[in-house]
Amino acid sequence: MITLLHILLIIISTSSTAMDLDQDTMPLKFITKDAQAKPIIIEKHLTQHSGTIRDILSDYDILDHQSIPLSEREIPLPGLEHAALQKVHECLKYIAIIKSKNSSKEVKEKAIIKTQKILIRLSHSELKNVINASDYLHIKKLFDQTCREWRRRSFAQREMRRLHTERSVFTQEEYLFPPEVDNIIAQQQFTLIKHYICTKHIKEHPLYNKQIMKGTHAFYTICFNHDDSLIAAGSSDTIYIFTSPNRPPTQTLAGHTDNITCVCFNPVNTNQLASTSYDHSIRIWDLTRNTADILSGHTNVTESVAFSPNGTLIATTSDDKTIRVWNIAQKTCLYIINKHTKCAWKLFFNSDNILTSAAFDKTVRRWRLEKNAIVQEQEFTGSYGELCFNKKQTLFATDTNQSVINLVDNKTGSLIKELRGHTDIIYHLTFNHDDTLLASASKDKTIRIWDVESGECLKILDVHNNIVTEIHFSSDGYTLISAAMDKTLHMWKLLGKEKQNILAQIKRHITLEQAQFLWLAITQQKNSQSFNIATQEHLYNIFATWQSKRIKKFLLTTLGITDTSS
Repeated sequence: MITLLHILLIIISTSSTAMDLDQDTMPLKFITKDAQAKPIIIEKHLTQHSGTIRDILSDYDILDHQSIPLSEREIPLPGLEHAALQKVHECLKYIAIIKSKNSSKEVKEKAIIKTQKILIRLSHSELKNVINASDYLHIKKLFDQTCREWRRRSFAQREMRRLHTERSVFTQEEYLFPPEVDNIIAQQQFTLIKHYICTKHIKEHPLYNKQIMKGTHAFYTICFNHDDSLIAAGSSDTIYIFTSPNRPPTQTLAGHTDNITCVCFNPVNTNQLASTSYDHSIRIWDLTRNTADILSGHTNVTESVAFSPNGTLIATTSDDKTIRVWNIAQKTCLYIINKHTKCAWKLFFNSDNILTSAAFDKTVRRWRLEKNAIVQEQEFTGSYGELCFNKKQTLFATDTNQSVINLVDNKTGSLIKELRGHTDIIYHLTFNHDDTLLASASKDKTIRIWDVESGECLKILDVHNNIVTEIHFSSDGYTLISAAMDKTLHMWKLLGKEKQNILAQIKRHITLEQAQFLWLAITQQKNSQSFNIATQEHLYNIFATWQSKRIKKFLLTTLGITDTSS
C-alpha cells in the first residue's frame, strides 16, 4: 500500500535527481579578453573535460561570491581570446561524445574526425592564447611548433629534441584539453609514420608479385568490393569473380554479347555488381543468384559505371556522348546529361546527388541532381577523360593528352602538382585508402606508384607486356591489383605480412610520446644522421616502453635506431 510518506519520498528523490541534472547541464557564462564580445555559454558538465577550466571554476568558487549562484556570474578567462574559447567549447562537446558510454562506435568515430579538424585549426594565430590559460612556460612554443610541423608533415630536428625533453603538450591534467586528445593526435601521427615506412619499403625493396589469372582474351577492367572479400574482372564478354587473388575464379557471369568495359561493386551491397559493355547495355548482377537486370537506353558503347554512396543509383557514360543516371530498384533512367561535346570517360559520385564527369572534350564537370532537373555547378578544363578523387575529396587526379597526371584542387580547380614519367596515354588512376599514394596505369605497359605529397615516383611496375587498363588498391592499401591487354591479371603486395602485423600491433597501443619518438627517428634517418638512443636517457626510456622484442627489432632495423648500451 502506497502511503503519504512513500509519495513524499518519491517527490523528494525525483526533485533531488532533477536538481542534479539541472546542476550538470547548468549553463555557465565565460568572458574572455575581448571585453566587447558576448559571454560564451558552456554547460557545466562539459567543463569537467578541461583540467584548466575545472581548476579555474574551483578557485573562483572559493572567492567571496558565495551569495551569487555560479550560473549568474560572468566567469573571467582573461588569458583566452574569444575565438579560441569558442573552438575549445566545440572541442569539449566532441570529447564528451567520445567519452560517453551511450555513444555508438559510429558516432564516436565521427566525433574523433571533427576533433581532429579542430586540432589542425589550432595552429592558427587566433588560437595561440589557448595555451596561455595553463601558465606553463614552454607550452606555447611547443604547441605552436607541433601544430605547424604536423601540417607540414615534418619536424625540425632541433625542435623535436626539445619536444622530448619536455612533457607532452596535452598530457598534463591542467591543460585545456583532456588525455583523449593525446590518443587522437598519436593516431594522426602514426598515419604519417606508417606512410613513411610503407613508402620506404616500396622504394627500397622488390614488391611481391603474383599472376592472378592468365586468360584467353584481353582484360579491360578489374575491381575490389568494399571489404576486399571479392574481386571482379572483365575479359571479352565474361566477368570472373574471385574470393582471393591467390585462388582461381569461383564464379563466372555470362550475358554480355561483346567486350566488357567496366565493372563496379555496389558500396552497400557486396553481392551486387554493375557492368558496361560494347553491346551498349548496362547489367546489374545479383551474385547470389547469378542473374542480371538489363538497363537499355544508350545508343553506343557504354564505357564506365559508378554507384552513388548509398547504393541506390548508378551513373553510366557512353560513346553516344551522354551520361545517364539510373534508379537501380526501379530499373529506370532518371536523368540524361548531354552537355559534353565528346564521350565522357569517367564518373564519380561526390555525394548521393552530386556527380562529377571527365570527358574527351578536355573538361571535368560537376552536376547537382535535383528533383526534376540537373544543374551544372562547376567546370574545370585540362582533363583528357581519366578521373579519380581522393577519399577526402580535397583533390582529384586527371590526365592530359601529353601523358602527364594533374593533381587538381577540388574546390578551386587550380593545378596543385604535375606528375611526369609515363611515356604514353594514362588509362587509369586510383588513390589508396589514406590518400598518401596514387597509382597510375598506362598505354606504355607500366604501372607507377606516386607519393601524393612529394610527387615522387616511388616504383615502376613493368611485368605487363601490353596496355595496362585498370588498377585498384585494397581497402587497407597494402595490395594493388591490375588488368591488362596482355590477357593477365596481377597482384602486388606493397608491404609484407609480417610488417603489416607489427604496424597493426603498434597502432593499437601507441602513445603520443611513442609517436613523437618514432617521428624523431624518421627525421634523423631522413637527414642521414645516426639515432643512438643509448646516449639520451629520456629516449631510451621511451623505447623501453615497447615490451615486444619483435617490435623493438623491427624499429631498430627499419628506422635505423641504434642501441649501443646492449
